[in-house]
Amino acid sequence: MKIGDTVRFLNEIGGGVIVGFQDKNIVLVKGDDGFEIPTLISEVVVMESKDEEGERPAKKPSANADNRFRTRQPDTYVRSFDDDEDEKPVTFKPRPMERRGADVLRLYLAFLPFDEDTEEPKLEVYLINDSNYSLGIAIIQIENAAGKVRHEGTFEPNTKQFLEEMTYRQLGEWERITIQGYAVKYNKPFRIKPAFSTKLRIDGSKFYKPGAFSDTDFFDEKVRLIEVKIEGQ
Repeated sequence: MKIGDTVRFLNEIGGGVIVGFQDKNIVLVKGDDGFEIPTLISEVVVMESKDEEGERPAKKPSANADNRFRTRQPDTYVRSFDDDEDEKPVTFKPRPMERRGADVLRLYLAFLPFDEDTEEPKLEVYLINDSNYSLGIAIIQIENAAGKVRHEGTFEPNTKQFLEEMTYRQLGEWERITIQGYAVKYNKPFRIKPAFSTKLRIDGSKFYKPGAFSDTDFFDEKVRLIEVKIEGQ
């Protein structure tokens, strides 16, 4: 692993080009937005290595490529510089990069269509945390006045996370959704935000209409973006 290598993150969407080393266990990864993100070497995987004559162009990330979030682990892991050194537990996690003006909680659901030319087109569902806070989230499906947890977990700041793949016929399962959550920052003081609970009604019939999917800042492809409004900030 060296400066100029193109890498992707193992535990979140995206990647970039290595532009330096903070120490022997942390690399500085420059993403498409120009920010340099300190990242543990064990949390990145090399996608394209810089050759001896120069740097190859970085691959453009795509929501349909392998850089999207998955629960499975890759086949290859990147080790530290000294393979002979005794392994020690990781007790430090680099602080997430923050964006100016992003302390207001902004949360979105995104539906990305694919296989549209097949007999049964499909959708990928993502949750987008467009804020500087880590969010603890539960996505609850409402059925007959009762709740059923469909997804839950921690969503890192300024990331999009893959939730599931489904067919258009399954949109009815998303018709009545409640999203509950809380916001925190780790390893630094922060302004406390109240816990929130937002009800959504997602009309599946609108997904079939012209213009249902549009360009956004979060994907290269057109998606249907639904804002999860958070009151009381």
